[in-house]
Amino acid sequence: MSGKKSYSIEPLQERIRQRLEASKKREEAIIKKIAEVRARIRANSSQIKPSPISSPNNPIKVLQQQQNDIDQNSERKIMQLKTRLPKIQAEYQSLVEQNVLEQETVTKLFQDVQKAINEKQPEKAEDNLRTLDNFRIQAIQYLQNEWLEQIQYCQDRLDNVIERLPDTCISQLQHNLEQMKNNWKELNESNILEFHQQLNELEEQAEQVQEMADHLVQSWQEVGYEQPQILGIDDGNIVLEVETHEGVNTQMRVQFSGEQLDLFGPPEETPSCAARTQDVLAIFQKQGYQLEWTTLDGQPVPKEWRQIHTVNSESETIQNPSESQTNKNKNDAGFSSRKKSQNRRQGQTY
Repeated sequence: MSGKKSYSIEPLQERIRQRLEASKKREEAIIKKIAEVRARIRANSSQIKPSPISSPNNPIKVLQQQQNDIDQNSERKIMQLKTRLPKIQAEYQSLVEQNVLEQETVTKLFQDVQKAINEKQPEKAEDNLRTLDNFRIQAIQYLQNEWLEQIQYCQDRLDNVIERLPDTCISQLQHNLEQMKNNWKELNESNILEFHQQLNELEEQAEQVQEMADHLVQSWQEVGYEQPQILGIDDGNIVLEVETHEGVNTQMRVQFSGEQLDLFGPPEETPSCAARTQDVLAIFQKQGYQLEWTTLDGQPVPKEWRQIHTVNSESETIQNPSESQTNKNKNDAGFSSRKKSQNRRQGQTY
């Protein structure tokens, strides 16, 4: 048997084109949503204005010794403020860089603090720092709201596709979301975009597996079976069923990985039914999927028996599929079929 494998690549190329287009639209929608959330939250935060905290101006009579103690205490406070100020400025600069605080307002308040320090007025400097702190607290609240809304958008996207994903993927994504919620202060835009990218890939995979299942249903219909149907999704795998025999059905499972088909049939398979099953797979292969048998009743199929019969004489022949155009989508080009046949009612195999 020749090592060449024949299948039609035009349908596959069209699907790849459509998927690239859909992927681009999906990413554009995500970027737009993120920008909308950020703009709304930060428009509100820009309305925050620092409210000065006034110190009482009532004159207080003090004795000379008390005045000396006050002077010494003021010197200590001035030294402490000088030591703390660089760290405080760095914290505020971080918020400015995140566009949560206005550079001009923060700069003016720190100038006031520095002026009070130079004039040896620690109380006035501390008043200005308290004004800054109130400003910061309000701004951080808006920042928290922004991150939590971004995380909620991630959660909403996951909820929309959760029934179509494997349990392990769901658990990992949900864990990632909880980590982001609990550590929102350390979040940055790349963390959010990375989550969306992971979800994009899984969502696209789920769509491709659904597409494969739809093509299988159409293939069964083309050979004359009137009621092939998709039963549902089990751990990301799509299960479909065809009434091929009276009272006994043939079932197929499309694995979420897109690299394996499981075929379960009755033990009393007739030559006619077996031939029609072959025809189904041949029709399915016309859609651009590369198929081969890998196991039968749990036993590996010899290499020389694995190839599904040639689709048709007009199909394009690919010498090395792994290096061809089809490698752009391994879930189609690398699709293999694993045939297991058993009577689900009697647990027998043939």
